[in-house]
Amino acid sequence: DSECWKYIGSADPWLRNAARVRLERRPVDEWRQLMEGTGEGLPRLTALLALVRQGNEDDRAFAVQSAALLDTNGWRQTEKLTFLRICELGWSDSIPGPTDQDISGHALSWLDTPDTPVTREALRVLAMMNHSAAVEQGLLLLTDSQTQSDRLFYMEMLSRMSSGWEDDSRVSFFKSLANARDTSRGDRFMPPFFEALEKDALDSAPEESRGQLAALLKPVAPPEEVPVTPRAFVQNWSMADFDSSDFDSSASVSGEAGLDLFLAGLCHQCHTFGATGIPVGPDLSTVGSRFTQEDLLRSILEPSAVVSEVYRNVTAELADGSSVTGRLMRDDFRKSALFLSTNPFAPTVLTEVPKSKILKLTESETSPMPPGLLSGLNKAEVIQLLNWLRQGTAP
Repeated sequence: DSECWKYIGSADPWLRNAARVRLERRPVDEWRQLMEGTGEGLPRLTALLALVRQGNEDDRAFAVQSAALLDTNGWRQTEKLTFLRICELGWSDSIPGPTDQDISGHALSWLDTPDTPVTREALRVLAMMNHSAAVEQGLLLLTDSQTQSDRLFYMEMLSRMSSGWEDDSRVSFFKSLANARDTSRGDRFMPPFFEALEKDALDSAPEESRGQLAALLKPVAPPEEVPVTPRAFVQNWSMADFDSSDFDSSASVSGEAGLDLFLAGLCHQCHTFGATGIPVGPDLSTVGSRFTQEDLLRSILEPSAVVSEVYRNVTAELADGSSVTGRLMRDDFRKSALFLSTNPFAPTVLTEVPKSKILKLTESETSPMPPGLLSGLNKAEVIQLLNWLRQGTAP
């Protein structure tokens, strides 16, 4: 009726969605043809959303193809999210290739920081389409995630993707998935959530590699032991010891030489690079594509300058005057204790702290990543390590 079309493109989300719901309650045959009068932009998108929700298979295909042809210039978050929702509900393998290209082109162009709704939904659509770039983009977003909520969302999306994986990236993801399962904060709903993720990730992997990947998910698996030759102390480096002339991004470093420095700096104890390392902290395989050498060096030499929520410690001050610092892993209101991971090199080993003995619980401004990790490298080797991380070349 006229009231539906009057408010179908309203800037007020309450009115707009009320109009859409009212429209959806009418038989589609009554209003399918009237959609042509909605023009473009939000009115058209909202009407197409109603059609994709209530129409038949042909209607859904029409809605997706029509949305893909709209001019996206000037679209705000609302239009983008509505478009992505139409694609999520209406896309199928039978959609013609040109429409697929339009959808994926929009979704890829809308990927931004991990915490934005449009980025999340754009990757969800790319994952649903099993787009060739979805894994690479998902891994980048996972690495950049600053909160547990974002990190788990991108793990969920990646677990559904079957194409676009390199062998090393899939191994690294499964290691990260196992670590997240053992170190994520949550209640009784967290174990079944991870069980579903693990099942999806294994089902999406090639059958011949599922046994190897399943072994990476076993909680009893010992940490990876990598032999490292001890290094003599060279210097406690600071940013003041380097200037712009030291950074030469064109210098090439072999995979073997870079890996030796990666191990010498003990980076593998808390980070993965390809299939090497333990995923306590972010995966460094693609870090070079987003940060300069100076940025990377500062994050190593000054680890407490910026600490994301995912890896932040808390300090529990106790009644006896002592304190316990670590990542808060378990905080169930039904339990009488908190559980902290106090050793970054053994993140699954938890310390139980009775709640009755805690006087104060505060976030720590100190990173769990220790300083001085590069003190066994000379200046040329530090630059080599940065170049290797920037290149992203594993042996």
